[in-house]
Amino acid sequence: MTDVLRLSGITKSFVTGRTLLGKPNSYFHAVRGVTLSVARGETVAVVGESGAGKSTVGRLALRLIEPDDGGIEFNGSDLRAASKEDLRRLRGRMRMIFQDPYSSLDPSMVVGDTVAEPLLVHTKMSAAERRAKVLDLLQRVGMDTHHMDRFPYEFSGGQLQRIAIARAITTDPDLIVCDEPVAALDMSIRAQVVNLLRDLQVERGMAYLFITHDLSLVRLIADRVVVMYAGQIVESATTEQLFAEPRHPYTRALLAAVPVPDPNRRKSQTAIPLAAVQGKPPAKGCSFAPRCPLATEECTVEAPPLAEVAGHDVACYHADHVPVAELSEGAPGTPHPRTELLDPH
Repeated sequence: MTDVLRLSGITKSFVTGRTLLGKPNSYFHAVRGVTLSVARGETVAVVGESGAGKSTVGRLALRLIEPDDGGIEFNGSDLRAASKEDLRRLRGRMRMIFQDPYSSLDPSMVVGDTVAEPLLVHTKMSAAERRAKVLDLLQRVGMDTHHMDRFPYEFSGGQLQRIAIARAITTDPDLIVCDEPVAALDMSIRAQVVNLLRDLQVERGMAYLFITHDLSLVRLIADRVVVMYAGQIVESATTEQLFAEPRHPYTRALLAAVPVPDPNRRKSQTAIPLAAVQGKPPAKGCSFAPRCPLATEECTVEAPPLAEVAGHDVACYHADHVPVAELSEGAPGTPHPRTELLDPH
């Protein structure tokens, strides 16, 4: 399959402190050398704890923020070299769905105008054509035609996220970055929105970069999974491979931390602790080493490279070791159907 998006070694740091004269003297390294690709019609999920750099990667992918280093290609075009005019033209082919539908829609605009705005910017449709397109899109996402003239405050969170999805697909994009698109919704509404996204992908062949902390969604919607820790990719594999046999100790910890309602299964689990770690990652060696029960002196000296191990790309010197915990009865790596990642922050 042809890659719609390709990130090559992108990095991003944010200033966290300045001298009295205003000169930066401390930084937070949010993304450190991330390389990934998303093929046409594919869904790649990016998972990890809060602060892992997931959302920053999503914004870098669309050049909503500028990377410090690395390459960004969209449909073969170098986004970092694109002019403002070229970037504006390309934005019609790549869209974003944000986590909070309440803040992602303009409260002063009626829904019809909100959904039609990308058409006004990126196409030469007449007003009648735009209205017909908006009506069709709203119906496609389960909204009624009379909703066009209402304001965002008149809708529930689930309805607003449907409107945000309609807005994202107005220009028939090749790529949509979904940044925690259902995190603010009730569980019953989450299923509806996820099913809608899957149906739209089948119909339109869009690619998704799906950023989430909810592993149940990952199993439902993703073709491949990228696990991030402290701004770096620590494991990448197909969804089936990752859940069947996680290779990185951190990935195993995420799966083992899933709440399980069976007391007997809970007692049998000895998961790697996911306690919050304050401060910066270690200056050298593996970032996960301070929390990893498999860490050796080698892990604290030099960071392991991302290398292929049994079909996975893993950044770990001990990826071949036997899992430290059985994640389910019988086969490691099989989570409970309702798999939500515990966020320690």
